[in-house]
Amino acid sequence: MRNDQAERQEDRRRLRKSECQDDWYVVDGSGAQPEGTAAEWRLVVDAIKAKRSEQPGRRIGVTVYDDGRVKFLSPRNCTGPDDVVRIAANDVEAWLASAEALLANDKLTDGSANNP
Repeated sequence: MRNDQAERQEDRRRLRKSECQDDWYVVDGSGAQPEGTAAEWRLVVDAIKAKRSEQPGRRIGVTVYDDGRVKFLSPRNCTGPDDVVRIAANDVEAWLASAEALLANDKLTDGSANNP
Protein backbone atom coordinates (compact mmCIF):
# COMPACT_ATOMS: atom_id res chain seq x y z
CA MET A 1 0.00 0.00 0.00
CA ARG A 2 1.32 3.43 -0.93
CA ASN A 3 1.65 6.05 1.72
CA ASP A 4 -0.18 9.39 1.63
CA GLN A 5 2.98 11.39 0.89
CA ALA A 6 3.78 9.29 -2.20
CA GLU A 7 0.21 9.68 -3.46
CA ARG A 8 0.31 13.47 -2.96
CA GLN A 9 3.63 13.64 -4.83
CA GLU A 10 2.15 11.67 -7.73
CA ASP A 11 -0.90 13.96 -7.85
CA ARG A 12 1.38 17.01 -8.12
CA ARG A 13 3.03 15.53 -11.22
CA ARG A 14 -0.21 14.83 -13.06
CA LEU A 15 -1.15 16.82 -16.14
CA ARG A 16 -4.10 19.03 -15.32
CA LYS A 17 -6.28 21.44 -17.25
CA SER A 18 -5.87 25.09 -16.33
CA GLU A 19 -8.65 26.55 -14.23
CA CYS A 20 -8.15 29.97 -15.84
CA GLN A 21 -7.51 29.41 -19.56
CA ASP A 22 -9.12 27.30 -22.25
CA ASP A 23 -6.84 24.78 -23.99
CA TRP A 24 -4.08 25.18 -21.41
CA TYR A 25 -2.49 22.37 -19.44
CA VAL A 26 0.08 22.32 -16.63
CA VAL A 27 2.17 19.78 -14.74
CA ASP A 28 2.71 20.92 -11.18
CA GLY A 29 5.68 19.91 -9.10
CA SER A 30 8.34 22.54 -9.76
CA GLY A 31 8.72 26.28 -9.51
CA ALA A 32 8.88 26.53 -13.29
CA GLN A 33 5.72 24.69 -14.30
CA PRO A 34 5.84 22.98 -17.69
CA GLU A 35 2.75 24.29 -19.47
CA GLY A 36 1.22 24.43 -22.92
CA THR A 37 -1.67 23.77 -25.23
CA ALA A 38 -3.33 20.42 -25.80
CA ALA A 39 -1.50 20.16 -29.13
CA GLU A 40 1.87 20.70 -27.45
CA TRP A 41 1.11 18.12 -24.76
CA ARG A 42 0.00 15.60 -27.41
CA LEU A 43 3.46 15.99 -28.97
CA VAL A 44 4.99 15.34 -25.54
CA VAL A 45 2.88 12.20 -25.10
CA ASP A 46 3.92 10.99 -28.56
CA ALA A 47 7.59 11.68 -27.77
CA ILE A 48 7.41 9.70 -24.54
CA LYS A 49 5.73 6.76 -26.28
CA ALA A 50 8.39 6.82 -29.01
CA LYS A 51 11.10 7.16 -26.33
CA ARG A 52 12.57 10.34 -27.79
CA SER A 53 13.34 13.65 -26.15
CA GLU A 54 11.70 16.67 -27.64
CA GLN A 55 10.86 20.32 -27.11
CA PRO A 56 7.54 20.84 -28.91
CA GLY A 57 7.22 24.46 -27.87
CA ARG A 58 8.83 27.20 -25.87
CA ARG A 59 6.97 26.13 -22.74
CA ILE A 60 7.53 22.35 -22.56
CA GLY A 61 10.64 20.27 -22.79
CA VAL A 62 10.77 16.53 -22.19
CA THR A 63 13.73 14.22 -21.68
CA VAL A 64 13.13 10.49 -22.00
CA TYR A 65 15.96 8.43 -20.50
CA ASP A 66 17.04 5.00 -21.69
CA ASP A 67 15.85 3.44 -18.42
CA GLY A 68 12.31 4.81 -18.95
CA ARG A 69 12.42 7.82 -16.61
CA VAL A 70 10.95 11.08 -17.88
CA LYS A 71 11.80 14.66 -17.01
CA PHE A 72 9.66 17.70 -17.89
CA LEU A 73 10.86 21.26 -17.78
CA SER A 74 9.81 24.69 -18.86
CA PRO A 75 12.60 25.97 -21.13
CA ARG A 76 11.48 29.56 -20.60
CA ASN A 77 11.23 29.39 -16.82
CA CYS A 78 13.77 26.79 -15.75
CA THR A 79 16.51 28.34 -13.64
CA GLY A 80 18.17 25.29 -12.13
CA PRO A 81 18.13 21.55 -11.53
CA ASP A 82 15.21 21.76 -9.13
CA ASP A 83 12.93 23.41 -11.71
CA VAL A 84 12.00 20.10 -13.33
CA VAL A 85 9.30 17.47 -12.86
CA ARG A 86 10.53 13.89 -12.78
CA ILE A 87 8.43 10.79 -13.42
CA ALA A 88 9.91 7.46 -12.33
CA ALA A 89 10.06 4.74 -14.96
CA ASN A 90 7.47 2.61 -13.16
CA ASP A 91 5.02 5.58 -13.12
CA VAL A 92 5.32 6.61 -16.78
CA GLU A 93 2.60 4.30 -18.15
CA ALA A 94 0.07 5.54 -15.57
CA TRP A 95 1.06 9.17 -16.31
CA LEU A 96 0.58 8.58 -20.04
CA ALA A 97 -2.84 6.98 -19.55
CA SER A 98 -3.99 9.85 -17.35
CA ALA A 99 -2.66 12.50 -19.77
CA GLU A 100 -4.19 10.82 -22.82
CA ALA A 101 -7.59 10.56 -21.11
CA LEU A 102 -7.49 14.24 -20.18
CA LEU A 103 -6.36 15.39 -23.63
CA ALA A 104 -8.95 13.20 -25.39
CA ASN A 105 -11.63 15.44 -23.92
CA ASP A 106 -10.14 18.56 -25.53
CA LYS A 107 -11.29 19.05 -29.10
CA LEU A 108 -9.01 22.07 -29.64
CA THR A 109 -5.80 21.25 -31.49
CA ASP A 110 -3.99 24.45 -32.37
CA GLY A 111 -3.94 26.34 -29.09
CA SER A 112 -6.68 28.74 -30.10
CA ALA A 113 -9.76 28.88 -27.90
CA ASN A 114 -11.76 30.12 -30.89
CA ASN A 115 -10.91 27.27 -33.23
CA PRO A 116 -13.42 24.37 -32.98
